[in-house]
Amino acid sequence: MSVGGWVAPAGAKTPTRGRPPAFIGPLTIKEVLREFPPPYLPDPEGAIAAFDSNGDGTVCVLPLPNGPINVIDNVSNA
Repeated sequence: MSVGGWVAPAGAKTPTRGRPPAFIGPLTIKEVLREFPPPYLPDPEGAIAAFDSNGDGTVCVLPLPNGPINVIDNVSNA
């Protein structure tokens, strides 16, 4: 998995519980693991949860060619 970033243009309205275009989500950690089963990881839930910086239990995913995924946190409505 890799970390992605997203920067909104100046003056753009910030989405609520949103995601950048092309990303899927927000998805719960269990939904991510069900839709995109990882290769062997000692703690797959912990690996995905590490991207949930706002603590709402959801992330967004961008499937990449050949199987890997790019995981980022969603924009929280909190």
